[in-house]
Amino acid sequence: MPRRILNNAILGVLAVITATSDVMFSLAQEDPVEYGVDVSFPIQSYEVSTNYPWLPHNVDPENNPTPPKYQGMPIQLLGNVKERYDNMIKGCGKAYPRPKGICETSANKPKEIVSK
Repeated sequence: MPRRILNNAILGVLAVITATSDVMFSLAQEDPVEYGVDVSFPIQSYEVSTNYPWLPHNVDPENNPTPPKYQGMPIQLLGNVKERYDNMIKGCGKAYPRPKGICETSANKPKEIVSK
């Protein structure tokens, strides 16, 4: 039974990822931008990038050193993706409340695979 719940939760997360990817793809078609991992969806790290282009260290890097929090973090060109991602995980948790934390665990699986 727990395996079935896990599979359903994973399918739910994948459905949301697919829907989110479609939205991102349509946004990219309207205003094409190039970006790497962890910008549209956290893949290699546990958080999506919040390193926005208008932050002082990106606008004027010569006079504003990059804070440690943003070092190595890609520039976020797609807006507040973190809020959309957090809402997706919360929605998954409401749809699949048991076992507790299944959505977070399922969302973190790709990161665990990449880090191996």
